[in-house]
Amino acid sequence: MILVLSLFIILLFWAQLWVGSRIVLPLSSVVLSLFFLTILGFSYTEAGFFKSDEIYYVEIAFNGLLPGPDRYLWHLINYFIVHVDLYLAGVPLKLINIPVSVFTLLLLWKVFDRNYYIFYLPLFLPYYTFLSVFNLRDHLIILLSIAAIMAFFSSGLKGRLVFIAIIIALFFLRSFSSAIIFLMLFVYVFFVWMGRLLHRRMNYNYFFVIAISIVTVSFFYPLISDKFDVYYKWFVHTTTVGADEHIQLVSDGVSTGNRMLDFGISLVRYIITPLPTSLISRLLQGGSPIWGWFDDVVRIFNQCGYYFLLLYLLINLKVLFRSLKAAAAEKIFIFLLLMSYWPIYSFHLYGSTHQRLKIPFQIAIFLMFLLVNNRKRNCQ
Repeated sequence: MILVLSLFIILLFWAQLWVGSRIVLPLSSVVLSLFFLTILGFSYTEAGFFKSDEIYYVEIAFNGLLPGPDRYLWHLINYFIVHVDLYLAGVPLKLINIPVSVFTLLLLWKVFDRNYYIFYLPLFLPYYTFLSVFNLRDHLIILLSIAAIMAFFSSGLKGRLVFIAIIIALFFLRSFSSAIIFLMLFVYVFFVWMGRLLHRRMNYNYFFVIAISIVTVSFFYPLISDKFDVYYKWFVHTTTVGADEHIQLVSDGVSTGNRMLDFGISLVRYIITPLPTSLISRLLQGGSPIWGWFDDVVRIFNQCGYYFLLLYLLINLKVLFRSLKAAAAEKIFIFLLLMSYWPIYSFHLYGSTHQRLKIPFQIAIFLMFLLVNNRKRNCQ
């Protein structure tokens, strides 16, 4: 609880420093989160206060830390709260993501031209805030990913070194996320270098960053090699001898048998599901047996807001393309990062992933909505 209170105090000062008199906007997410947490305590009567994946992290925290890089940072945070801080029946584990979710909004607010409409994201996508009262690592992954891109594009060598530090932390939270960011920015730097080399305007800070990156990768090479060897073997298996078995399993047996067509269907399925009508139907039958009835209620409102954003972008498709073309590289990389969940989980789970794995993509849609809306207002 001491750790959580410290995070809230830091959040309060940071929000006041950045957004000034409009501090109520980012902190309204805290109030909404606590409201969700209160309802959550009443709605989950069968399985208790913790649900599904959350229980895994709680059990690890009590039984000791596991070896290996994957999720290690989140295991460490849970272990610290359980063994060093006051546990209080798990309440701090339900609170730690609330300031993290607000910090993320503050970072996005800064990147997207200090647009106060950023703080209305929980109104359009309430599941973003609802996710902040689960003991899951999703919010911290999004925060570190955005912070890494911001650090990379900040001026000076200090920002690049902070970028390396964040990438290391992200590797111990979700390995492939750090790899995606690193590879995207490596390609970007390569083309920037080529352009500057042609015009003889080379920035030698990048050489130092690459040298630090090589040293860092060399130091963690055994962990990196083992982790990505697992990813590679899984990918080879699911695209060769195990392809049919994989697609039948993740599609609940409704695949067509044509791999390219099935992947196309999964891409569409990721974007448009779940339909509010299917959620209402399940809610009338008692709600999700795993996550509870209130989860379905929030998802209904979330999907309605999300469909509004999609419809708005479809109507203003030309403005969207112009807005993206004029957007800074930092914003484009945040879009690419958040939207990378789309092909990954379309392939991995046939697009039928839980809402929490669709939220990053939906945040990207919301940010595009802000770009289009801002451009239209400026043109008027």
